[in-house]
Amino acid sequence: MDRNTSPHFKRQSLLCFICLCLLTGCETKEEVSTPSISTKVNSSKTTHTNGAPDQAPQPWQTPEDLLLFVTRHQPSGYEKDFDLVQTAVACVDAEDLSYASRTVRLIRMPELQEKAQKRQILKLIYTDRNAQALKLVEKMDSPTERGRAQHRIASKMIKDGAVTQARSIVKQMTDLNSKYKVVQLLSRTLKTEADIEQALKESRSQLAEERELTVCCVAVRRANQNQIPQATALLRELRSAEYQQIAAGTLARSQLKAGQIGSAMSLVLQGVVDPYDSLRDDISRQLMNSNNIEQAIQVAQEMEYLKYQTSAIYYIADKLLELDQPQRAQEVMLLVNKTSQTQQEEKERFYSLASFAGRLLEQGHLDQIKDYATHVDIEVFRHYKFFEKLIEAQLLQGDLEQALQLTETFPQADIYAAASFQLANQGKFDQAREIALKIKDGYHRSAALAPLVVQLLKANQLDQAFEVLQKMDDTGFQCTGPESRQYHNSPHHWHSDKRVYEKMIEKLLEANQPERALAVTQLLNEQKEQSVYTGYLCEQLIKREKYQEAYDVALNFSAETKYQARVLRTTYIALQKAIERQWARELTQQTPIPELKAELHLKLASKFQELQDQPESRKELLAAKNMIKKLEQTRLNPECARELVSALIEAGELTQAAQIACRIEDKLEKLPALYAVTQELTKGTPLEYKPYSKGTIRDHKLKPTFTPEEKQLARQIVDAINAN
Repeated sequence: MDRNTSPHFKRQSLLCFICLCLLTGCETKEEVSTPSISTKVNSSKTTHTNGAPDQAPQPWQTPEDLLLFVTRHQPSGYEKDFDLVQTAVACVDAEDLSYASRTVRLIRMPELQEKAQKRQILKLIYTDRNAQALKLVEKMDSPTERGRAQHRIASKMIKDGAVTQARSIVKQMTDLNSKYKVVQLLSRTLKTEADIEQALKESRSQLAEERELTVCCVAVRRANQNQIPQATALLRELRSAEYQQIAAGTLARSQLKAGQIGSAMSLVLQGVVDPYDSLRDDISRQLMNSNNIEQAIQVAQEMEYLKYQTSAIYYIADKLLELDQPQRAQEVMLLVNKTSQTQQEEKERFYSLASFAGRLLEQGHLDQIKDYATHVDIEVFRHYKFFEKLIEAQLLQGDLEQALQLTETFPQADIYAAASFQLANQGKFDQAREIALKIKDGYHRSAALAPLVVQLLKANQLDQAFEVLQKMDDTGFQCTGPESRQYHNSPHHWHSDKRVYEKMIEKLLEANQPERALAVTQLLNEQKEQSVYTGYLCEQLIKREKYQEAYDVALNFSAETKYQARVLRTTYIALQKAIERQWARELTQQTPIPELKAELHLKLASKFQELQDQPESRKELLAAKNMIKKLEQTRLNPECARELVSALIEAGELTQAAQIACRIEDKLEKLPALYAVTQELTKGTPLEYKPYSKGTIRDHKLKPTFTPEEKQLARQIVDAINAN
């Protein structure tokens, strides 16, 4: 029973938030990309009962205000949404729960909003704070959001044996989908016949709403135990439309399982079953399985919810294929090939049409595919790697000419790529390369050449593989044309090319050709990609115990400072993993980047601390502090400084971390660094809870207050942000 995606029950998120224009104590107006949500900083002044104005609390005064202030000023994008999720979860510990609810509203992506709300409720109920969880639910805007949260709270209560409290939550629920789930859980607490009889006896003296819930739970329990006559009798006693729908949906499913399709259909036709219940899909499938094809189609077409209608029609079409009726199957499938009203409907329609094309191909109905293609959009065939599979099928039948004819009929990048891929898999390397090189767009051409390189490497043809690799272009590692399904379903660089360069490096090292492996990294045009694969080369050299070679490659890599640092950091980590601490120490000492040098000294200090080698740990820590002191007189490299901030936080040097973060000039690096410091500064006591059978969540409570010293550090953070 899935109503969450139903258009009928969707609610729009709030479009407007409380705006902050000026902060008290600041002489200039803030440049804020997202509106403030803190009620404590919404105005520059408050008024006492005697009418005298007073200064409002500043962001540095409480942990929740600081955390919200810093999060709100993060650069826009996915990382900011992720930070907002973290902040929203932390703020459930604040005395004022509006911090938690309003932070969620700032998250742009609906799926991350849902994730934040789920984690908020889990944190509260699994740390024995059900009362706070229920208060937080009251602040949720959407009935669906409230329903999900109430379901989680009630589920935990039932699990803990607090059935009475869970029942009180059910009576407050307005989201039928969530209410259905909780009633199902409550019904399972009636474990024996004696429990059921006792519940019915108590229902006679209960008030109307309480009695409705009890009778519904018993009806559901009877239905789930296949006691259909008793469940039917109880259904007649119910007066609440919602409880009728919950009980009727459960009863109809039991009737279907018992083969009573007519009885289940009768409940549906009476209108007592929720119109958005997936039951109609189940009925249609069962009719189809009983060979009542026309009736199954009729039921499917009468469904109000397109998701279930599309699912049912696809199921019928698929079954017709199994009965070797491809033409009839196509006719049924094309019932969904109509104009969609919403984006979600279009998605459901498209996936079903694409899946059917794949099923036709799997069963070898190539002639039927040609006819099907005249009725649907060509984009349908770009899904699920259809063209690759079609060309593979043609080649397996020995029909090379037909496969190549497809590239002439559709001279497009993804068709060429599919043909090249299958030709390479069959060892037809020259033809595969010829086809791939017909692609004009550099992005798609490189993506098509990548699988060819892989096959050549498998065949140990290193020279030819290297030659093809030279024809690949990594510039941008992005499509140079407009985004489309053709783009999204092509073999992307991040799907193929990364492994291609890595595989080439590995093969050349296995062949004892390290110089040529280094040359692979120089084929790349962008410094970012050069740094990635040079770092990978160093890792592979260390894995093969070629420490001197890795050391030389890392130190000799020339690029922008941030990319040079990435190679050196990657090499350092690989040396530590290989337990080659002397080499790691030597690399640290020779590192030419001051911020990175300080960072690596800190990491060495931490490693020696783990090994309980206190003299060496102190020595490395002193070296790090000396290097940081020298940085006071220099301009910081933004990316390297941000990494140094992380290392200082890990080393417990929070004040120094804040000082470095405040000095970073590039706000794209500065603001995330300040957020990391703020997270650490606002952390309270550790929490550990286990909401799932597998996996433990480790978290912290938000600090209730700041000490004077912490408040001073918080003010430095706020001032640094306002300075931008």
